[in-house]
Amino acid sequence: MISKTKTRKTEFGSVTGRDGYILAQALAYAIEVIGSLPEDRQERSNREDMKKIFEAMFSEQMREIVTYSARCHLNPDVARELAARLQDWSEGIKAKAAIAAK
Repeated sequence: MISKTKTRKTEFGSVTGRDGYILAQALAYAIEVIGSLPEDRQERSNREDMKKIFEAMFSEQMREIVTYSARCHLNPDVARELAARLQDWSEGIKAKAAIAAK
């Protein structure tokens, strides 16, 4: 049996069970894409309003997570840079643990 996802807007509850994440992700993508357009095509006031909404509705941690995710999806160079930084961080943690274990 195929489960059906709720598609009707509920008055006080979540539509999908993850509405907040989806909205945060949509704002992050929109902010990044508008910012990447040539200056004459950017809708600056819309982007600034989106940033205000994003900051008002979501925690700093959520904003960072979805913004990095959007940047990685939109720009593979960012994804490679982030992977390298995570690798360096991981190796640093391992080195510290090895020193502490001695």
